[in-house]
Amino acid sequence: MSAAAGRRIRAAAARAGLSPHEVLARLAERVSVDDDGTVSVAPFTPGRTPVASKER
Repeated sequence: MSAAAGRRIRAAAARAGLSPHEVLARLAERVSVDDDGTVSVAPFTPGRTPVASKER
């Protein structure tokens, strides 16, 4: 991970009251890859309880 990406993850974690690991885990829970290879992450608020998402 680049330094800039790490700083963004740490900043988001600090604002949400989570650890960087928890933010990454929540991102991973929401990631999907379309048939054409497009990677996307469903929007969410990191400090809130995750909502079940539909797998693509």
